[in-house]
Amino acid sequence: MAEPNTGTEPVVEPKKEPGVETKPGENTFTQIDVNNVVAKNVKEERTKLLKELGIEDIANAKESLAEYKKLQDSQKTELDKLKEVNAIKENELAKLNEEVSAYKIKGKVSNVLKTLDIDSAYSETIFKLIDISEITEDTTEKEFKSIIETTVEKYLPSLKEGKKVGASKKDPIPKGSTENYLSDKYKGNPFFKKG
Repeated sequence: MAEPNTGTEPVVEPKKEPGVETKPGENTFTQIDVNNVVAKNVKEERTKLLKELGIEDIANAKESLAEYKKLQDSQKTELDKLKEVNAIKENELAKLNEEVSAYKIKGKVSNVLKTLDIDSAYSETIFKLIDISEITEDTTEKEFKSIIETTVEKYLPSLKEGKKVGASKKDPIPKGSTENYLSDKYKGNPFFKKG
């Protein structure tokens, strides 16, 4: 059944496809016809819903929603605003506490490395290798030292063995003046002159 044309939508006459027979009194619709009917129904439902909500169109609805959000923000109590600021500050404080804790642990690592006769230059590396979750405020110095020793043995055993890179001998420092040293060193050399 055809609905009256309101002038806003194009009327599409159903096309007869070749080879398709229709019985008298039977309507056939093309995909375009079906799409038009569905689009019309959707538009009618949307218009009906907007009228029920008291909204003229979608743009008006977006504008009204933005104004409503502004109204809600302006009606927030001072307490709500302070709660938001407090939450931000608590997060910042937690981060700073973690940094301070890490700094203290790095200092302890350096001290333990000194007692183990390991260069404290490795303290940052050892700090990165230790399992921080094992260390609490209740961790004793003995337990902390054990954690460091275990980490060194597991990941950097060469530090514990005391291997050093470079020359192991130091040249003896000559005693006396440079002249005396050179005189002793070249006393049999006829080309050496004092003075």
